[in-house]
Amino acid sequence: MAARAGSDTPNQPPWTAKWCWTAPRSPRPWNTYACFRRVVDLPARALAAVVRVTADARYTLFVNGRRVHFGPARSFPAHQSFDTLDLADFLVAGPNAICAIVHQPGAPTAQSVYRDASGFLLDGVVQTHADAIPLHTPGDWQCRDARGWRKHVARTHPDLGFQEHFDADADPADWTSPDYGASEEAGWKPPVVVASAGGYPWVSLHPRRAPLLTDTIVQFKAILAQFTGENARGYKVAEDVYHLATQETRKRSKPMFEAPDALLRDDDQFTTLPPPPDGHFHLATFDLGQVHTGHVVLDLADAAGDEIIDVLYLRDVDKTGGPVLALADQDAAPADRYRCRPGPQRWETFWPKAFRHLALIFRNVEQPLKIRQVHVRAVHADLAQAGRFETSDDTLNAIYNAGVATLRAATLDALVDAPDVSQAQQWDAADVTARAIAFAFGDLSLVERGIRQLGESQAADGSLHSHPPSDDPRGRTLDAMFTWVATLWQHYSHSGQTDLLHRHHETLTNLLTFFRQRQVDDLIANDDGVARCPTNLRHLQCLRTAAAIHELLKSNAATALASQADALAKSLDQFWDAKSKTWRDEIGPANGQSSATTNALAQDSAVKSEVIMCSRDW
Repeated sequence: MAARAGSDTPNQPPWTAKWCWTAPRSPRPWNTYACFRRVVDLPARALAAVVRVTADARYTLFVNGRRVHFGPARSFPAHQSFDTLDLADFLVAGPNAICAIVHQPGAPTAQSVYRDASGFLLDGVVQTHADAIPLHTPGDWQCRDARGWRKHVARTHPDLGFQEHFDADADPADWTSPDYGASEEAGWKPPVVVASAGGYPWVSLHPRRAPLLTDTIVQFKAILAQFTGENARGYKVAEDVYHLATQETRKRSKPMFEAPDALLRDDDQFTTLPPPPDGHFHLATFDLGQVHTGHVVLDLADAAGDEIIDVLYLRDVDKTGGPVLALADQDAAPADRYRCRPGPQRWETFWPKAFRHLALIFRNVEQPLKIRQVHVRAVHADLAQAGRFETSDDTLNAIYNAGVATLRAATLDALVDAPDVSQAQQWDAADVTARAIAFAFGDLSLVERGIRQLGESQAADGSLHSHPPSDDPRGRTLDAMFTWVATLWQHYSHSGQTDLLHRHHETLTNLLTFFRQRQVDDLIANDDGVARCPTNLRHLQCLRTAAAIHELLKSNAATALASQADALAKSLDQFWDAKSKTWRDEIGPANGQSSATTNALAQDSAVKSEVIMCSRDW
């Protein structure tokens, strides 16, 4: 059952809840997970149970052991996003447990910034025929530090958080159930209030104003291959299980699973993995059939305890079906680890990852391990497809459907540029993605959130961040700033609404001042001090768009911006090669490269009519 969205009305009621955490402040805040729990006894079925919930940085909410939602949408803490959910369908007459796991990376990522504070906030009331029962934090909530996740592990990517190394024996298996008895001896205690609802650093709370995440269970299509090998030294305590696998030699083995197809089905059957030779691992690669962004779910029918399952997210497999572990990005380490407890169990990763192929490495298996299934909870923004495309050409249909699937994988809580790498809201090419999503799904809410967040990222010099929310000092790129202006106009073109244009009028003015300060003789220089044609063509498009925006808003600056654009267009003649009738990337005969990108931009900008658009060199 998916979470039902509550009302995201602009005029929100006052907040009663307070931000809370397991301690006032942590001396070691990085990679911290916390558990929150509230038991409420209802005299009858709930008529409504609308809550507003958020966390710094992410939460997964459960009701009576059932997963409800993963959120909130990424945001700067000063403009903290919250989700509005109706929990009524998850509640029953009698005792109910409302629970949350909250993760604080405690380090900057491309999805969150850290302001030396962690918190969980839930505000709401359960309505029954008989009564209205408040659920506000801290109230009757209990909390404890989650002990299952290992703190000191590798980052999956510099733009992401950490690998998840989870020990199932360290946290009670049934703590999200209403029947669980939370005790002080087990570490449960009342939460500590860390701030009011509008307290620092979360001084302003904003509704999500974008679709919630919906989820679908996706089964793997096939087991591609199986391998065996000797465990690397220190494998039990490795901090980076992805690069651990690169140190090991493996060889193709005969199938070791008994009834392997059971892994690919959701039924009562299970497969058995016999123990490999002492000190060895067993590796299997799986294929989803296409890229999905989601949470891996391991469902085990029985384990002896202390078995280790390493989960490696793969971009590709080799011709034998084996994992390709060499990545172009040497800083990436996309992997997780699960350590079993005795008996049946089910584990789902906290953070979603994007992948098509998966490698599972089974280590320390000393008794037969019974596995019911492995699947993925695929997540994406809850967007309905606005139209259909179908022809008599199956290949063309497949291309279109692959495009729609790609867009789904990239529509999470933001427009995500590379879901299988950084999951950053990279704005350099957001205008293309936004246009595709507008036509495929009829949605503008995600591009609107991105426009707002880039505006919120504006620094004192007028520059904008390329992938907010982020503090990365290398993330202020000219291309993203040019694209922000383009998406402002694009949003207006699709919606006919001028609200965003008015809201960001001052932001646009400050950004244009930033551009002017980088100009020398009308040309903008890149960070290396060199003026390049593609950059200045994009600046020309930006100035023309800004002039159109100001004209629409009846601003006196429109004429000056149009004049500035005309002056820049004349200065661009320095890049023109009259002999070949092409545009050079840089000024001067020594810089003779003429790229397709430059000439396509020039054609799009209509600087000259006689551009030759074909060249064997491109």
